[in-house]
Amino acid sequence: MKKELNIENVIEILNNQETFNSYSSNYYIGLVRSLIDYFYNEPTKIEFVKETPIFGGYCNFSSEFLSKECYNIKRIQFESLYPSIIVNLYKEGKIKFNVIEFGELYTFLVENKKVIKSNNKLTNNSQTVLNIVLNGLYGLSSNSLYKFGIDKGCLITDFAYKMNEYIFETFKDDIIYIDTDTIYLKEINNSLSTYLSNLPLKYKIEDNINFCVFRKKTFVCEDSNGIRVSGMMKNKSRSYSSQYGNDAESFVNKLKMLQRRKKIEKILNGKQRIIEFV
Repeated sequence: MKKELNIENVIEILNNQETFNSYSSNYYIGLVRSLIDYFYNEPTKIEFVKETPIFGGYCNFSSEFLSKECYNIKRIQFESLYPSIIVNLYKEGKIKFNVIEFGELYTFLVENKKVIKSNNKLTNNSQTVLNIVLNGLYGLSSNSLYKFGIDKGCLITDFAYKMNEYIFETFKDDIIYIDTDTIYLKEINNSLSTYLSNLPLKYKIEDNINFCVFRKKTFVCEDSNGIRVSGMMKNKSRSYSSQYGNDAESFVNKLKMLQRRKKIEKILNGKQRIIEFV
């Protein structure tokens, strides 16, 4: 091993990468090769037959909540879902990397992603490079000519699909919408909480989400970052060009009205506190 695999050295090599301009398989291959060459003397390659990943994450919604405005619901967001599944399967011996050292390096990056990203020495470009290393592996592993990959990509989507399918079917009374790494739901009961805690995955739970789903991949969501409309574009007349456009527009306007009301209440409460203080 040329250099110790630690946070400091990872940040150094990431910061030494060229500024990212456009993504391609050749870019990814060159990026991974530079990381491996930085830490290891001579990579150990193994031969295997790659199984093509089954593309397409699990996406489903409850018909009970279709086009229904849902306020103050919860959202479960899995962090780095596919990279985390890859590492879990790798540690269990269910998948293999065709370059052994890349398996070790990839595992370290996934398990220490949050620590690496929180380091103030890491540049913005390096943040992007790290995301590319972690997120690019699954997709490019389907390429038979890919020089750095895993052998059983089908197990990754299979794990995620079965997990989401189980959650949807078992807790369907509370589930509103699921799409790959994100779940919108009314409540998280004790059984679901126990199931989630036993998964080898990291996730966060967010409250006070306002949400309305119209079909798969088409919804309006308001969270701490603001209002987002997915699956619909505005046309020249500034209306949403979709059969659900009017409903989406109505919901967005209600959310904006609630935002304005909250701002007014905050101002009034602030003035009230000043009066009470005086």
